[in-house]
Parts: sequence; C-alpha cells; structure tokens
Amino acid sequence: MNKLIVGNWKMNGTMTSARNLAAELVTFQKNKPVQVTVVVCPPYPYLGVVALRLMDSSLRWGAQDCAAHENGAFTGQVSAAMLKDMSCQYVIVGHSERRSQGNETDEHILQKAQKALAAGLTPIICLGENLQEREQGKAVDVVLSQAQQAIPEGKCIIAYEPVWAIGTGKVPTASQIEEIHQALAKKKPVLPLLYGGSVKAGNAAEILKIPHVNGLLVGGASLNAAEFWAIAEAA
Repeated sequence: MNKLIVGNWKMNGTMTSARNLAAELVTFQKNKPVQVTVVVCPPYPYLGVVALRLMDSSLRWGAQDCAAHENGAFTGQVSAAMLKDMSCQYVIVGHSERRSQGNETDEHILQKAQKALAAGLTPIICLGENLQEREQGKAVDVVLSQAQQAIPEGKCIIAYEPVWAIGTGKVPTASQIEEIHQALAKKKPVLPLLYGGSVKAGNAAEILKIPHVNGLLVGGASLNAAEFWAIAEAA
C-alpha cells in the first residue's frame, strides 16, 4: 500500500505564508521526489491559493472539516460539495479538536463522512482516546467504539490520534500504537490506517515501521516545509 502523508495546517498562517509554504513543497517535490502520496490541508480561506500552487505537481490538497449538510441556512459552514468544487480530494473529519471544541459526536462525524463520500471526497476520520481513558486501560475499547459508530461504508481513511499526544510532544510507545492499529486493522481490514500525534521528522521513520501504520497525519511539523518533506522522505 502506498504510504500517505497528510499535513494539517490547522488555524495557522496568512495568505502569503500559505502561498510560500505550498511553493516550497512543490520545489521539494521536484528536487527530492518521493514515492508516497502527500496531502496538505490548509485553512478554508487559503484553499484557492494553495491549489493554484500545487496544481501542476503531484501534491494533493484537502480541507480540515466539512458540514454534515449539503446546503442551506448553515451560516459559517462549508459543504463537502463546495470542497469538491475547489478540487479537494480529501477532508479531515472528527479531529479531537473538533470533538472537544465543537462538541461533535460520533453521529455528527458519521454524517460528515457520508456527505464527503457522496461528494466524491475521501474522508480522513480521526479516532483516539484521552489520557484518562488510556490510563484506565480503555484505549482499545474507546477507539473501536468510535470506529463502529463514526465510520461509514465506503472509501475512507482512519487516523488514530491519541488525544493526549496531540501537540504535547508525547508519543505513545511503538507497542501502544501497534496495539491500536492491529485492533483497527482487524475491525476495518480494507481501510488505510494513519497515525497522528506529535509526529516529527525525528520519529517518523520509527513510527512508519510499526505494523499496520500506512501513513501519518502531521500537525505542527507540517508548517515547516523542510521538516514536512523529511517526514515524506521517511515514508
């Protein structure tokens, strides 16, 4: 399976920095080509300028979220069809920050993933336990429950992101990552599995060696073109 490296820029950057970051990645792709699929997910306002920079490269782009509705009176929301109209191929749904800040449930995430599939996008569905659930030995049960409730039938990608490892610098042990990925691979055997949570150039190769890890969802490190490309090279 071709490895997949996804950069989640979150709510960072300006029009200029987004344009420059995309241009830097195109330069790296031309000078140091990799045999992996590389995707960037900028903030909504910068999708157009990033798409223009990436259009003639092998790099792909996606969004960080989509609405659970097709259209209508949903001020401030963006539909999957609109993202498809911007030539997005992927959309992240169910990120822990959306779950906590937007009070999103597995039901909401399922609806968003279904809308993404219907629009021709590939949803990257995030799952993961919090620190308390990990310490109580419930990590596998929590993640499998999320998978059961939030993942529709169709061409989806699963991203395991332990909540306690996102932006903290803490990374689960290889055995902890393998345990979750093995359980997910057994439950959803045909779906690619990504790992996310404090991924950096320095730990990417080690994580990618873990069985059933088919790629990475990268947060802060994706804002640095050189480091993000080093992660892609590790894949």
